Amino acid sequence: MARASIALAQLQNLRVVELLATVIANLVEGEVMQMKTDSKHLLNFDYYIQKTYLKTATLIAKSCQATAILGGQQEEIAEIAYQYGRNFGIAFQVSSSFFLHFSFLY
Repeated sequence: MARASIALAQLQNLRVVELLATVIANLVEGEVMQMKTDSKHLLNFDYYIQKTYLKTATLIAKSCQATAILGGQQEEIAEIAYQYGRNFGIAFQVSSSFFLHFSFLY
């Protein structure tokens, strides 16, 4: 993480540094959510999606957004890149969890 932070700082793009710094905070928040998961949260789909976003999709989403920003794209394109990464990250984690939990069926 330290080396990645140094590399980010060398980009000299404050917006990208801020975006990817929030990823670290999101990852920690997602881990805390997972540790707090109890029977009340276990079947709460919205809780699951939020935790999945924070633990997995935030890195993909904000990396896609940062790439668009560094590529000089307009804000609208950067937001589309973010949404793509968010949806891709959630879909990846959901499918990965599904196959992990139900692989015994195959």
